[in-house]
Amino acid sequence: MKLFDRLIPRRSRTRVQVVGDGAAWANPLAYKSATVREAVDAVARHAGKLKPRHMLGDAPVKDDLERLLALRPNPAMNSYDFLYKLASQLLL
Repeated sequence: MKLFDRLIPRRSRTRVQVVGDGAAWANPLAYKSATVREAVDAVARHAGKLKPRHMLGDAPVKDDLERLLALRPNPAMNSYDFLYKLASQLLL
């Protein structure tokens, strides 16, 4: 019998699926610190300024993917917002 099965019986397990902006993944105790929030914000602001490039090996590829990443990665965000959110979630 596996350790997980011994600790939590099958009848008491529940499958949980989180749908949201990803804030539930962050460590709430670390994010309460103002220093952590300021550091994450500073890094994410600078990451949002990056210009994404589509590369194939060492050569840049000019195609629709690079244009999509540079202008509007999804209908809800522009490139800056997308990269800011990506960097902040990665750091948290």
